[in-house]
Amino acid sequence: MSGTTGAPSEFFYVWHLPVRVTHWANVAAFFTLALTGLYIGAPAAVAVHVPQMTYVRMVHVAAGYVLLCSVAIRFYWAFVGDRGASWRAFFPYLRTDGRRKMIEELQFYAFLRRDPPRSSSVINVSHSIVFLGFVVEIVTGFALLSVAGSHGILAPLFAPLFALVAPQNVRLVHVVVMWFLLAFTVEHIYVAVLLDWKERSLLLASMITGYMGHERRH
Repeated sequence: MSGTTGAPSEFFYVWHLPVRVTHWANVAAFFTLALTGLYIGAPAAVAVHVPQMTYVRMVHVAAGYVLLCSVAIRFYWAFVGDRGASWRAFFPYLRTDGRRKMIEELQFYAFLRRDPPRSSSVINVSHSIVFLGFVVEIVTGFALLSVAGSHGILAPLFAPLFALVAPQNVRLVHVVVMWFLLAFTVEHIYVAVLLDWKERSLLLASMITGYMGHERRH
């Protein structure tokens, strides 16, 4: 394809459907979990009418199952999918050239380097940390659900966690990781907008269409 001045002249299919679907499923599930979780944990919520709180908890649990399924699908795709979505892309620091690229990318994001990076090593590392954060939220969330007397399918499987960690500490970890993921969202949007502006690669649109203006190498 040919484009106008300042726009990409070629387009590459870089994000396959499972990556895009799980990305937006994670976004929807996480923000639903965060909003309902903040509501459930608010002191004023204690005085809320019981049916209303029951509905909020139901939505919270349903979003938890969506996140679980989405993370499981993405995990599976990391082993059977395309190279750009492979689990190897999440560990660039294990290679010498990967560590060099990470330094170059960090310099760019800190405005210490003018040219945009031609790799996404730092982004991939941050995604691996977020993936781990989702796993922690799933495990602690379903464990806490078992304390609430839930008879759900998965809650009893995570109840043994309390043999290692006190319930109040599990809840603390659950909340702290939630705030970490919210902070990551700000960083993620900043990096995406910055790269899209500097590279003119249609990065923001690529998570909908799957196409970017150039192939991002990992």
